Amino acid sequence: MERTLVNITIDPENLPADFPEMAKQDKEIVGKWKEDGTLQHVFLKEAQNGVVFIFSDVDKEKVEILIKTLPIYKIQKSVEYLSVKELF
Repeated sequence: MERTLVNITIDPENLPADFPEMAKQDKEIVGKWKEDGTLQHVFLKEAQNGVVFIFSDVDKEKVEILIKTLPIYKIQKSVEYLSVKELF
């Protein structure tokens, strides 16, 4: 099964004043992705400086388009997209 892993990093020391509203909007969008099966997993990084998404059976180009719709994308320091395959 082909998956796309997305690693978004933000700077938690320099968040905009409207970050709580951004986070709420992100949660709603991501919730819809989970409901429709587009998104398999989402993880908050231990350092709380970003998130990791795992998309299943969605091509990388579509994942890039989806990620750019997130409010958090506007404040990202970096975004890494990796195409991965499950070994076991």
